[in-house]
Amino acid sequence: WLKAQAAAPGPPHGRVRRCPLARPPGALAAMARTSTRAAKCTRTISAAFNTLIVALPLYFLIRRFSNLGPTLLKECNGNCTFIRFWGTPDLPRSAEKFLPGRNASDSGVPVYITVQNGEKNFQVGEPGWYQFGQRFYCRLALILSKITNTEKIIKGLTNTSILNEELFRYSEAICPEHTAEQMRETCAMDASKEKVVNHLQHSAMLKIYLFCVPLCAILYIVHDALIIWEGAPEILTLCLGYLSLVPQVFAFAAGLLWATGAAEVFFAPLSKTCGCYYELQMIPMFAMIAVPVGIYMFTRNKLWKLGYATLHGDFLFGTSYDIPYRAAVVYNSDPTYGFINLPDSFGAGDPSDEGPARRGLTVKQFKMPLKVLYDGLGWLFVVFSLYSFYAFALPTLTVRFYNVVVVNVIKGGIQFEDYFAAACGLFLLVAPCYVIFKQCQRLHFLYQLYTKEKEHIGIHSYTPPCLNKSIRGPLLALEACLMIILSLLSLRLVGLLWQGKHLSADSAGIVAAGGFYLFTAILNSWVPSDTTFCALSEAIAIKGGAVPAGGLKEIETLNDDEPRLGLRAEALYARKFATENGNMAICRRGLGVPKEEESQWQKFLAEQLGDASSDEELTSLSSTSSST
Repeated sequence: WLKAQAAAPGPPHGRVRRCPLARPPGALAAMARTSTRAAKCTRTISAAFNTLIVALPLYFLIRRFSNLGPTLLKECNGNCTFIRFWGTPDLPRSAEKFLPGRNASDSGVPVYITVQNGEKNFQVGEPGWYQFGQRFYCRLALILSKITNTEKIIKGLTNTSILNEELFRYSEAICPEHTAEQMRETCAMDASKEKVVNHLQHSAMLKIYLFCVPLCAILYIVHDALIIWEGAPEILTLCLGYLSLVPQVFAFAAGLLWATGAAEVFFAPLSKTCGCYYELQMIPMFAMIAVPVGIYMFTRNKLWKLGYATLHGDFLFGTSYDIPYRAAVVYNSDPTYGFINLPDSFGAGDPSDEGPARRGLTVKQFKMPLKVLYDGLGWLFVVFSLYSFYAFALPTLTVRFYNVVVVNVIKGGIQFEDYFAAACGLFLLVAPCYVIFKQCQRLHFLYQLYTKEKEHIGIHSYTPPCLNKSIRGPLLALEACLMIILSLLSLRLVGLLWQGKHLSADSAGIVAAGGFYLFTAILNSWVPSDTTFCALSEAIAIKGGAVPAGGLKEIETLNDDEPRLGLRAEALYARKFATENGNMAICRRGLGVPKEEESQWQKFLAEQLGDASSDEELTSLSSTSSST
């Protein structure tokens, strides 16, 4: 328009008429940059708000429930069955030697105890053969606590001196000057409830819990801001995502141990030798338990999504997306899973056009630090899960759930607040069938994989791997059989629930063991997107130039069986390398091959992906790589 006006006859006084909307090119660029910065600020604030709207209510909810009031407590005028793994002077470990008037031997593993206000005697459970697996696992966890000095750390965080456990003693549930009925009436008074010693409020686990929840939120916000502003390399955002999972693991571990204390009893001393025992009301107890269990499930899912983020690309933690189902069906083998891997170099796209350089990640970076850090996260999650969730939380929480279902639902009729408990009871009935179905499905898949490998002989110019030399298949089959056995053992818990048998010190041990077997089988039968953690870790290692135990042929097999891992580029180049070097041992196996062959494959992969820019990097790639 300006050029046309300049060529046309000018207006009076020789001036050129300008468009009122025209701006100099520099001003337009400045306006575009300002608009982009404003949009990024808005997106950062939105992502931070999405994170804080979950973290802040969670934080204040935890603090609220740590302050017990009379309305949250229920007196143990009926039987209260509990177990304590760590003790205080008023509430020691639940071992028989700490009960009044007894001096029995201590096996080191707590037992279940039943107490009732107004009754002098405590009932102590007798462990049977059925509890062997659960008690053996608990014993290992307690030995680990002593080796790592966990008890000293806990007492240091709670500002208490290291006390002599031999001085601990349970107080009697009836005072000498009271009858049984008078004692129960006294314990039901709010004045007695006000004297309760709250072992939750000053717990070391609560301090760790409350510290890790906001720390995790801060790391989430920083991670999302780095992605939105596009200034940091992707390897930095991935490592920051890995780091954000660490306080999340500590949060669910500390929260589960803290919730275990909420499922125990509380003591209100009336004199030096006697007092009242209480337990939490059902709804507060469920709320305390549900929060760390939810964090555990979220952390478990997050670990898998971080693996997919490493393979396909990082994502915003504080933002959720609504994806059309037809797109999810196309791009996901499991359309109900929340991570969508769009077609790119790691999906269904052409690997020759788009390589890892588009994401800024090289083969060397996949090998170090991404593979090492992701495996470290996996081990951290497994260790803390085995210690806090499987050893202590599962048995304790199963007993409380069972008691609520039997007493409040079967005997007292379903009330509004008991619907959740009834749903848990239905879950206990259906879960063993689910476990058996999933594990039989895995065994069938392993058998098909074995026959498929045998049929591949002769298709390629190199010999496929021999599965009988790999321990991966037999170990997976052994794990599946073990989970089926555990689910069958848990049917005894279902039988007790069906009979509506009341909880006692003896039956509590059976319920705890049944819950341990059942939930161990469930959590090892259901994995996010039906892809195992080992498969994710192996895929990251393959992108770092590692050779699986079955050789390069196994890369093709893994890509065919797990397409969402995004190994299409590596599978294509593995076939190309094998075609050019068909007689090399690395094509048939990945263990015990010469270093020269392994180095040649790593250099070939780096050159094909276009990220090996110097001889020094190619030399570093020839170091020893991890295998399956």
